[in-house]
Amino acid sequence: MIEEAKYYPTNPEEPHAKVLYELDNYKNPYNCFRQMGQPGRYTNPNNITRETHILYQPDNPGIVENQSVVNYQYKYNLRGYPVKINNAKLVYR
Repeated sequence: MIEEAKYYPTNPEEPHAKVLYELDNYKNPYNCFRQMGQPGRYTNPNNITRETHILYQPDNPGIVENQSVVNYQYKYNLRGYPVKINNAKLVYR
């Protein structure tokens, strides 16, 4: 998934929020948890390198009220899985 949109029940035509995902070409170790249903984090076969969160004005659909960006940097092992995210060590059990 590269985009997640949320809609108000009263206005299903225009989203009130979006999350845009950018991915790398490496293996996502969390993909095995896809039944947990968290879009993006567990459903993508690759790792999220950037999330852009967009919140639209409730009274003006399509007009951005707030936007934030989260970047993730990975260090990978030889098998193509991340062992560090933003300098935090990952431990697989």
